[in-house]
Amino acid sequence: INRRVHGELNFRFCYLMAYLPLGCLRWVILLVNVLVMLTGIALLGVGIFLTQYPPVTRIVGVTTPAAVAVVGAFICFVSFCGCYGAKSLNRCFLFFYETILVVLTLATIACGAVLLKVAIDKGDLIRTECQSAPGIKSYDKAYSDVYHYYLDCRRTTPSAQRVQDCPQYPAFFGNDTYISFLEYIENHFDCAGFCTLQAQYTFRSNASAPTQSCSEVVAQAIHHTGTTAGAVFLAVGSVLLALLTFSCCLCLHPDRATRQDELYMDSDHVRSHMLPKRRYQR
Repeated sequence: INRRVHGELNFRFCYLMAYLPLGCLRWVILLVNVLVMLTGIALLGVGIFLTQYPPVTRIVGVTTPAAVAVVGAFICFVSFCGCYGAKSLNRCFLFFYETILVVLTLATIACGAVLLKVAIDKGDLIRTECQSAPGIKSYDKAYSDVYHYYLDCRRTTPSAQRVQDCPQYPAFFGNDTYISFLEYIENHFDCAGFCTLQAQYTFRSNASAPTQSCSEVVAQAIHHTGTTAGAVFLAVGSVLLALLTFSCCLCLHPDRATRQDELYMDSDHVRSHMLPKRRYQR
């Protein structure tokens, strides 16, 4: 490598990359961008799914799952830009791709760290301070109210197998958002009671005794979902960082300009031979 190339390469790792064939770097970037695009599609699907998943939206809201979907769509766009830049070997386009990649790498790693922290903090908060935390206490009070109403209803209506069978249930709890969430949790995760395990089910007709409270189920769901999403974000951030390194090396490769001129010359050569020649008459 001559001195001019040494002046262009600004970090030591690119010295090694300069010895690799230009085609090797291009195919590595193309293949990795295809994998990152698939990951972005997966994040987009997970984000859309979490926006419709009540155990997550009730605790962390809809903003976090929507942000996951937006980041997934943006990753797909950046991966497409990387594929086009590696194919065309255009330095301006590669610089635009690298600029977006720097911002996206920092944002992805930051989102992964935040998701891990939220998953751990929310899960521990539900387990340790279920009856004292203001937001969680409301769910526990709502479940206690509907549970005692169901016990009173059983005395007057012995045929009621669940609280929905009570005559006055729609009037008392039909429009309560807390009750609808608790009903969904109990029916789908086999739990009874929110902070305190109850002796029997309230929203489902089941003769067996429940084995876990709904707060434990919600804490497990948040911890599992948050840690999985955080790990995926950190893994994607690591891949994007590697892509950024390879893209910089491709942009500063000593054979890039020569190969780009050859591509342009080949396209002009093909264009001159493929286009029909115009015949002029004197």
